Amino acid sequence: MDFTLRKPYLSKDDTDFYILDNPVRKEWVFQVPYIAPSQWKGALRAAMRRRRGYTSWEQEAQDEQMIRLFGNVKGEENEFSAGWLHFYPTYFDRIGPGGHQPP
Repeated sequence: MDFTLRKPYLSKDDTDFYILDNPVRKEWVFQVPYIAPSQWKGALRAAMRRRRGYTSWEQEAQDEQMIRLFGNVKGEENEFSAGWLHFYPTYFDRIGPGGHQPP
């Protein structure tokens, strides 16, 4: 599947020292660029929070649907709940400026 981003994607590599200010995160075995499942989960959770108008974690902690989908709010004292949603990594075969260039 091909797609083009509307604006540059910002990520952070796991390497402590890197020459670039914004290195693309790479998978640790094959060193291919990727988006981790936790990044997808965080992005979707943030979008849902904005959509529902939440301005505090306490508001989300009262929402049973959010807890069911994403799990407990971090630092919540209740029983731990991981949430029903499962995310998978997305791997890319190249990085660089510009859109997809047909062969």
